Amino acid sequence: NTVMSVSSYPMVTLWETSTFADKEVITFVSGCSLTASRPQAFPVKNCVLSSDGSLIAIHQETKVELYSFVKSKLKLLHSTCKSTVTCFSFSSDSTALLLCTQDSGNDSYFHVWDIQGEVVSACLESRGNLIPECCCLSSDKVVLCGDYEIEIWEYAKHTCCFFTRFKVQKPYNLVRFSQCTLSGDNQFLVCCIADAILVYSLRTSNIDSSKQVFHGHLGRIEFFRLLKINRYLISYGIDGMVFLWDISQSKAVGFTRIVKGQESIVSMAVSPEEDRAVFFTSTGRVCMIKLCELGSALE
Repeated sequence: NTVMSVSSYPMVTLWETSTFADKEVITFVSGCSLTASRPQAFPVKNCVLSSDGSLIAIHQETKVELYSFVKSKLKLLHSTCKSTVTCFSFSSDSTALLLCTQDSGNDSYFHVWDIQGEVVSACLESRGNLIPECCCLSSDKVVLCGDYEIEIWEYAKHTCCFFTRFKVQKPYNLVRFSQCTLSGDNQFLVCCIADAILVYSLRTSNIDSSKQVFHGHLGRIEFFRLLKINRYLISYGIDGMVFLWDISQSKAVGFTRIVKGQESIVSMAVSPEEDRAVFFTSTGRVCMIKLCELGSALE
């Protein structure tokens, strides 16, 4: 029942959700700065929350800081400095953090940080110098997406072995991958590029040929998440629309418009029970929807 947001100059704000007169309401709880004692700190470029909600990784220039989030309080656990960080992602079980970096010669590398053992794997260089635009990590796979290509590595106990690489069709405009993720059971790889969601089955001999393409958004898709043990996807885009997709049926089963007027959706989070989604908009609004209502919108 807690909603957390992180701003570029790291102000962490907390809200709580509750029920009043049969309606769910969101109330402000507190706000604090992570750099109150470090006035010359760099602005936040990105932050990632672990799937279990207990850890948050914050990227500032060449530094990534790891915080624990317990009882609505943040505590700094680790800090690591690398070359320029291009993207990073928690593993599906929240035990490791994948860091993709780029050195002064524009060579791309990735590192797997074992959070519990406080061990960082040896640097591994991407094949063909692919510059990752997004990445994801599971218990046995590393996925890098960039330059209209997808690269998959087999991962086990701090060692990696190159597995495969394939291309995606270039959109009409020059755009980047916005996100990728692996399902918890390693059955699916899902990527977003332009206005398309690409779903690949990892349990086939030819991963590229298993591709499903979901279209519905009018413009770039900015975020998605797998739900209900990989049966559904929820996504939002620059069109201000939220879609619920049924992977097994390869179609949208619900949608709604969140924004009002000229505002846009800045970020989205789904509750651990996967029954509600919270949206933060460009005008500062925080709104929440029930996914069961979203699912019936199309019908």
